[in-house]
Amino acid sequence: MKRNHLLATFCTAVMLTVGLGPMVSAHAADQGRGRGRGQVQSHDRFDDHDRQEANSWYQSHQRALPRGLRDNDRFAPDVEVRIQDGFVLDTRMRRQVYAVPSGLLRLLGPAPRGERYVMINGHILLIDRGYRVIDVIHFGHGR
Repeated sequence: MKRNHLLATFCTAVMLTVGLGPMVSAHAADQGRGRGRGQVQSHDRFDDHDRQEANSWYQSHQRALPRGLRDNDRFAPDVEVRIQDGFVLDTRMRRQVYAVPSGLLRLLGPAPRGERYVMINGHILLIDRGYRVIDVIHFGHGR
């Protein structure tokens, strides 16, 4: 009787492993990358995948860009050049920071703890709590 129970348990385990193996592997790959439906892992800078996804999103939303990415939301060129890693947004600039749309957030995955994604001056920024720029994705104006 004990042998039959062990055999049944073994067979069930094998069937579950064989049947769910590909799904578990795909899910694990998504988890490790921080992409897909199971986004849990963040990363501390934008990578090539983020830039590609953001640029695709930007191109597909050209007809109705949200605040922060529109042409009339742009700063003067002398301010534009300062928006780079390490720059701290001043008080005036902080008032012109906008939330990143949820569809784009899903493509980027979660920001690291204590940091967030924002849109300003036609860019997507990863900033810390002190408004220091960690990384930038520049859109469509010479950068």
